[in-house]
Parts: sequence; structure tokens; C-alpha cells
Amino acid sequence: MLVDDGTGEAGDPQAWAVAQTGGRLRDPSAGVGLWTEGQLRKVYPTDVPPQQQAEGLDLAAAGGECDVAQICLRSDRAIPGLSAQFSALLGPGQLPSETLSGNFVGLVNVAYPTSGRGITGPTPDPRLTDSAIVLPAGQTRSLLVTARVPADTPAGDYTAQVTLSAEGFSATVPSKLRVYAVDLPPTPTLTTIARIWDQHKGYED
Repeated sequence: MLVDDGTGEAGDPQAWAVAQTGGRLRDPSAGVGLWTEGQLRKVYPTDVPPQQQAEGLDLAAAGGECDVAQICLRSDRAIPGLSAQFSALLGPGQLPSETLSGNFVGLVNVAYPTSGRGITGPTPDPRLTDSAIVLPAGQTRSLLVTARVPADTPAGDYTAQVTLSAEGFSATVPSKLRVYAVDLPPTPTLTTIARIWDQHKGYED
């Protein structure tokens, strides 16, 4: 049982988790689950595929902007040497494969939660720079896919393929990138502030 900060109420960590927004894709092989997820949800090793279905990975951005989503994989058997490859994007124009990139999400072992809403144990957080990982048997890992849209890209829908592969294993995820008919300025001019805690300097300004 966890105690919520300052209220004395029991807190369930799952009650504070971001809801699943992705969908399950066709299983690439027996004992392997494949699905998509939004950028805000932490994908834990115990996560399982959602009930809702999806056709592929969906991304959307203006010129000069990025968008991020996740591809999740869970397997009954270990998959060593798992890596990701990206195709070129085809649509109103053609974008090189480098428009898409991916980082597997690593785990940090949290021994002591910093609040009553925290969770202990393996917690997804860092974006790994490793080009390949080992997917342990009976666990889930996610690939954070980033789309970086160059300025002056013709607007419209682009399609691509993201392939997860290892020796004796391959899974292809159809991907769609919607490019909006606007470019963001290279230097933002909108002044913003993220008010996380009311104690920080500038909160009342």
C-alpha cells in the first residue's frame, strides 16, 4: 500500500499512469505481441498488448517539427540482438529514411519512490543509444520512434516501414506520417513557463 502525499489516502500507482492510446498490431509470430503506444506513457516490462487494434504507427508534424510515438514488443522467448531499421517515406514527395530514427527505452531500478505515487522496481526512462538490445523472455520493451520533418516539406500523408529484426526474427510496422502545410519558425518567439511546483522561482510572475 502506498500513501498519497499529504492526504493520508492510499494511492494506487496504476491509477496515475497515462492511459493506453495505441493499438495491437498483427502478431509477427507465435508468442510475440506487437503494438503501438503514444509518447507520454511509460511502457513497463510487465505491460501486455491492449485489446484495441491498430493498423500501424501514426505520426504527425509541421515542417521544422518533430513527433514521437512508441512501438512495443513482448515475447515469450528471449530475442537477442534486436534492432530497428527505417525505410524512406513516400507521399507527395519523398523523404529519406533518416527522417525517422529510433531509440530503445532502457530501465532504471527505482529502489525508493520519491512520493506516495511512486513505483519501485525496473522503470522505463532513458533513451538508449545502443543500436541493438536483448529482449528478455516474458518482458516488454519499447522503441521510441522520432520523426523530424524538414522545413518546406510538401504537405500530405507519407508512408514508411519500420522493421524490428534479429537473427531468426522480423516484424514490420506500417507507419504513416502526416505533414501539415505550415513550417514552424527556427527560433520560437512564444514565452512559456511550465508550472510544476508552486515553490519555484517565477511561479507568480
